[in-house]
Amino acid sequence: MKSRVRGAIAALIACLQAVAVAAPARSDPLADFYAGKHIDFVVGGNAGGGYDIYSRAIGRYLGTYIPGNPAIVVRNMPGAGSIIATRYLYNQASKDGLTIGSIFRGAVMEPLLGDAQAAKYDPRRFAFLASANSETSLCLARGDAPVKTFADLFEKELIVSAAGRGTSIHDLPLVLKNVLGVKLKLVTGYKGTPDSLLAVEQGEVQGICGYELSSLNAQAPTWVQEGKVTLLVQLGMTPLPELVKLGVPSIWEFVKTDKDRGALELIFGQLDFGRPFVTPPDVPRVRVQALRTAFAAVFKDPGFLADAHRLKLDLEPMSGEAVQALVTKLYAASPDQVELARKASE
Repeated sequence: MKSRVRGAIAALIACLQAVAVAAPARSDPLADFYAGKHIDFVVGGNAGGGYDIYSRAIGRYLGTYIPGNPAIVVRNMPGAGSIIATRYLYNQASKDGLTIGSIFRGAVMEPLLGDAQAAKYDPRRFAFLASANSETSLCLARGDAPVKTFADLFEKELIVSAAGRGTSIHDLPLVLKNVLGVKLKLVTGYKGTPDSLLAVEQGEVQGICGYELSSLNAQAPTWVQEGKVTLLVQLGMTPLPELVKLGVPSIWEFVKTDKDRGALELIFGQLDFGRPFVTPPDVPRVRVQALRTAFAAVFKDPGFLADAHRLKLDLEPMSGEAVQALVTKLYAASPDQVELARKASE
């Protein structure tokens, strides 16, 4: 009897082991979804611009950290300060986690500070995945320009190159002109920062304003040392110590009233999420989280960090959750503060 029982138990164990071996491994729904597919990475700026350089550097590593390892296909969709790309992401792009975007921070703020009806999107409904850095913008003048300091701009005119509305090199000098009364003359029509910078180099204009420090480091890293340009002022919520050491004043030194400060704080607050990455609205939460986790991993990847160093990209990553919270906070500003900031941008 005992031998029969032992035999039955042994047979049962063998059967269970055979079933376990034959049973397929538990599948990963995220890996199953992304395997063999590609993610469309839409950049709202021109090829060779700062947003493009950052996005392509990230795109080389991003798929490695997404379950299923999808290919990443970066493509440019410039126009209207990335508002065209932002509208596409909001209204037309797939909402399954296979489309992501890099959009200008000006486009994030357009419905609040610009024309909400014309924008046709609500940035609060995007899922923010990350920001590559917090940004500081600059006003700079050619070495042979009559303007040598920001204080000179209250007396002397500086002709600066500018792209379309929604770009920092258009909106920020316009704000400084309207709020502080500095004599900046904008020459618009340039396609983006590379063309605007080329105009400075060729002497078509005398300077550029609202130009990111990270872009200067990547696109013209020797200009300051060679004396080709003079840095007039830094624009951002917090002055950068390294620029202060170079004698570059903060814009807050020239703000005289609480009213002006309130308007500028709302406008410059967006610099804290220097280069945001998003998904369209309504992407499943589990895929949003996977994409956020992948971005966070890329920013720690040794290969990416080496590329960023070689490309002279400034990195101060912000999590998608933190960007989402900051955008929500900015959109909760008082109507009076919004109205002042909106008028400053007109």
